[in-house]
Amino acid sequence: MNNKYSAFAPGKVYFGGEYAVVSGQSSAIIFNTQVGVTTSFTLEEKWRITSSQQSKGYECIQHLGLVSIPSNQLIQDAINMVQRYAQQQNIPCIWGHLHIESSLDYNTTTKYGLGSSGAVCVSVIKVLTQAYGFEFTPLEIYKLAVLSQLEHFAHSSYGDVAVSAYNTWIVYHKYDDTWLYQHIHKDIEWLLHHVWPSLTIETIKPHAFPMSLVFTNASADSQTMVKAMKQHQTKSYYSLFIESTKNIIDPLSKAMDQDCMSNVIKHTKSLSRALDMLQRNTKITIKTETMEHIASLIEPFNGIIKVSGAGGGDCIWCLYPDILSQQMGNDVLIQEGYILLDELVFSNKEAS
Repeated sequence: MNNKYSAFAPGKVYFGGEYAVVSGQSSAIIFNTQVGVTTSFTLEEKWRITSSQQSKGYECIQHLGLVSIPSNQLIQDAINMVQRYAQQQNIPCIWGHLHIESSLDYNTTTKYGLGSSGAVCVSVIKVLTQAYGFEFTPLEIYKLAVLSQLEHFAHSSYGDVAVSAYNTWIVYHKYDDTWLYQHIHKDIEWLLHHVWPSLTIETIKPHAFPMSLVFTNASADSQTMVKAMKQHQTKSYYSLFIESTKNIIDPLSKAMDQDCMSNVIKHTKSLSRALDMLQRNTKITIKTETMEHIASLIEPFNGIIKVSGAGGGDCIWCLYPDILSQQMGNDVLIQEGYILLDELVFSNKEAS
């Protein structure tokens, strides 16, 4: 019998639908990354939790198969969700050494904003369900991860969880919050196999578009940005922003599917205008001065920028009409000291 298991979950990078997706009224386009979180699990007589970012390991208290990890709620809740599912199936709980290894910081201490919480949660759930011998679909892994985070990470859209579970480009629409909270006390098995109203996760085939992901040399806290934005949700300009975004995502995803870069640029410009309008009305800095500077550097090559994620720092997309323009624009960005993260997002074939 195998007693050692391993599972990988990628990070995420948003291409469109930021902020609007949290409302549950608009979809988002999200890409998986080539880097992520790998979690290994070895059956042992008691729980032991270690990670590449916590050399001494985590304090871990276990009771009746469940664990308490005071310094890491996310890992604790992911483990306990799988344990509770096993208990509901009348399967004896297992435990052992769980080790979490992240490559999302690209061998540095710099946070690029490519996500980690969703990838950590999904990789832990994936490896433990493997160890139990459960055969779950990406959708079921997503649902388990959402259920594990619901109590302590309520502000999320869980788009990062979806892309980590599916490990490809997706168009994501959040489930109906009200419905899930009404049924949260049902058995996990029931929740896994029941349709969640409004939830859609559609995969997009990755394409080799002339676009690059650039680190702005400043990190941002997406959770803080999303919470700040929530104060504006009842305003008319926020509703207009959501409606504008909602109407762009579908034609944008179709343009991607059809490999039509001119339409990708056209619809991306529309998304950027909606975000600019939101920034003006909320006075929350989504597009920073550094991002504006990057825009000015690539403008001579007909390049445009698009904020990724919550903005305020982290990464920005640079889109070009063709490969030659991309190469010239990227050369200028590199000369200015900016870091391109293309190899972290695109596979070697797509980035070539």
